[in-house]
Parts: sequence; C-alpha cells; structure tokens
Amino acid sequence: MRGETDRPTPDISLRSSAELPPQRSLGDLLTLKDVCTLVSLSRSTIYGLVTAGKFPAPLQVSKRSVRWRRIEVERWQSNLGVRSDHGK
Repeated sequence: MRGETDRPTPDISLRSSAELPPQRSLGDLLTLKDVCTLVSLSRSTIYGLVTAGKFPAPLQVSKRSVRWRRIEVERWQSNLGVRSDHGK
C-alpha cells in the first residue's frame, strides 16, 4: 500500500497489577490501580484514607497524574497489624 513501510510492530507487553515486579527500590512508584491491587482497597477508600491522614499521600507527577511510593505503601501495610499498648 502507498505510504506504508515494513516497520516491525513494537513489542508492548502489558502487565496486570498482580504482576508487579518483585524488585523494590526506594524510587519505585505505583499507580492508583497498582495501589488498589496491592492493598485490596477501592479507589474511593484509598482517597478517603489519604484525606483522613491515615494513608500515604500520593506524589503529583503531572497535572493529572499521581503516584505512590511503593515503600510508603508497604510500610503502611506492615503497620496495620501493629497495636500500641501505650498507657496500659
């Protein structure tokens, strides 16, 4: 066909949120979808917890895009089962 070239189709592999890479570095950033999957909470619940100061606040990476630091979300998750016995 006119104007078409025989360029190879780029290999774009899409991963589901359940297939998050196991490597963890301090710079890992997660999308809202990834956070929802990781902590098994809905989008509205996460934003409600952020507003209440009970969940890590996202980073504004562009005008319409936010990300969470993986390490902060995992730290929040690990502290869920920790109970403080202050004053007892």
